[in-house]
Amino acid sequence: MKRVRRLAATPPLLQVWLGANPAAATAPGEQAKAIWNQFKSDPAYRELLDELVKLQRGLCCYCEQRVTKADGSLVTNDYQVEHVLAKSGGPGRVVDATNLVLACGGGTWAHHTDDSRFAKPIDANMSCGQKKDDLDLGTGCDPRTFPTWARLTTVDTLGVISADIAACSAVGVDPIVLNDTMNRVLNLNSERLKRVRAKLVKDLVSWLNPMLKELLTDDHATAGDHAAGLAILTQSRLRPNGAGHLRAFWSVWRQYLEPSSEDWVAANDALL
Repeated sequence: MKRVRRLAATPPLLQVWLGANPAAATAPGEQAKAIWNQFKSDPAYRELLDELVKLQRGLCCYCEQRVTKADGSLVTNDYQVEHVLAKSGGPGRVVDATNLVLACGGGTWAHHTDDSRFAKPIDANMSCGQKKDDLDLGTGCDPRTFPTWARLTTVDTLGVISADIAACSAVGVDPIVLNDTMNRVLNLNSERLKRVRAKLVKDLVSWLNPMLKELLTDDHATAGDHAAGLAILTQSRLRPNGAGHLRAFWSVWRQYLEPSSEDWVAANDALL
């Protein structure tokens, strides 16, 4: 999990929609589904999606799967607007812009041929907002509250994601609560997600480490060459693409490019 940006204001068309549907802002939780279905058929929903895609740089707010294709368009039937606080859990939550983020489909669209997006058994591989349903994130585990500079999670060679104890302690996040949130609430260690992260780590270790060693020790290059090569490698993995979106599982790239990645992140907060 990485920091994602929070909507700074209610998008214009959502403001218009709320003006035309004033009761939605205070409607009780049991009416949430009907209100949400009504809203999803309005152009304001499309505008909201576009705003969240832009803010989150094309990544799911929880697992960091890409919800967009290379051209920036959304992956068909594999995204959803997620309510951080369950929309049915209280009045007014359903169309409250401060309660909305963008998540992947959680591995539930059965027509994907990519096993990183769908795998059986479905229940065991369901993740993110689909798994969370009406549960709450643990205290301090809303990714919109994470600082950019702190990498709060780590991924091992088996693809298992867990809280980085030292980083969590530095920012006041309880690593036990974060692990519970990632496992019980969001199921980020489903076999489906572990498999795709493990493959990425294997690829990184097999080609990235030798390349880094070559960049930093080659005696045919100057110290300036070493630094320039490392900078190019780092930024090419971490910066957004032409559509403004980050690589899937961006935090894994960040982790395995340390320490150079931390300098890049510190200097490029606006891009993240």
